[in-house]
Amino acid sequence: MINQNKQTTMISWNKNIFKWLTISTVFILIFFLAFVLYIFLTEYINDRCTIKLGYEIESTLFEDIFLNGQDYFSLIEKAIDKDSIALRSLSIAIMRDGKFIQHSIIMVDIIQYVGEDYYCKVINKATYEERQIICEMLYTGCEFSSNTDVKSVFPKLYYQLNMCK
Repeated sequence: MINQNKQTTMISWNKNIFKWLTISTVFILIFFLAFVLYIFLTEYINDRCTIKLGYEIESTLFEDIFLNGQDYFSLIEKAIDKDSIALRSLSIAIMRDGKFIQHSIIMVDIIQYVGEDYYCKVINKATYEERQIICEMLYTGCEFSSNTDVKSVFPKLYYQLNMCK
């Protein structure tokens, strides 16, 4: 009788362990799949931006940036596809240090990709503060990407913004 109770206890204990292992395995599997999906989507969007812009964007530099509830790479992809809201959001994004330099270079390339005329329409109603941000971004992007001045790269934009002195 004692031996049978011991076996019953062992069986129920094994069932509980199995149930716990099954639940934890499911949670680990869900976490792993979510992580893989996140990596895949980030790389997919980054690859699409790379193909269109011609160079890879450093993903670790911008992975923590969200503007208007969207991640940086999604906004870049939309801006490249001429989404005026995404383009405007990226244009007035405030970033610091190396992120600002890299962002400025990316924005110069995006403006060249979508066309200066289209970009001028997008920022046509920018406030004075927004124009200041855009001017600083353009100066930095042109300086670090091609070592040329804004006036020669974007003449229409230069005059439209009255290149904020």
